[in-house]
Amino acid sequence: SLLGLYGVASLVRSEKRLPTPSGALGWSIVACVLLAFVSVLWAENLEFSLRRLVSFAFFCVGAVAVSSRLTPRNIAFLVFASCGAYLVLGIVSEVKFGTFLFLPRSTWYRFSGTWHPNLQGMNCALLALSGAVLGEGQRKWRQIFFYSFAGLGLVFLVLTRSRTSFIGVLLAVVACRFLVIAASRRA
Repeated sequence: SLLGLYGVASLVRSEKRLPTPSGALGWSIVACVLLAFVSVLWAENLEFSLRRLVSFAFFCVGAVAVSSRLTPRNIAFLVFASCGAYLVLGIVSEVKFGTFLFLPRSTWYRFSGTWHPNLQGMNCALLALSGAVLGEGQRKWRQIFFYSFAGLGLVFLVLTRSRTSFIGVLLAVVACRFLVIAASRRA
């Protein structure tokens, strides 16, 4: 809800026009958001669906505000900082409560931190991706810093045993490499 409030305040104070969708990706996002709003019509539990829809609307307004105010690199840094903070907080909480058992061969342990292991897996995946993106083209010590956190995110992603997040990271890395290769061929 804080993101949504920031979005509303930012967009109200702005003198810039709202971003307009362009291309297939932009219109696909608009279609997905419209589908979410229309889905209330066939919801079984209307009250629950409306609460989720309001939360989603706040998220969308915040996302529009952030994307119109920040550069892609700054957005990646925002993701890096917030995901890194949640990972550190999760490690500290597991150590404090005695649930941090670094036994990779154990069949029952899944790193969760302060969330469910699958949510923590998404957090670790975003940390790894944002760290890898921010490390590109940096000076040596900054590159080491960002790549170290990207590696830390990958290690803890494996410890969460979240298969979906792990496969998502692999696909994102492959997609990024193809985009970099395609961009270098055009240049």
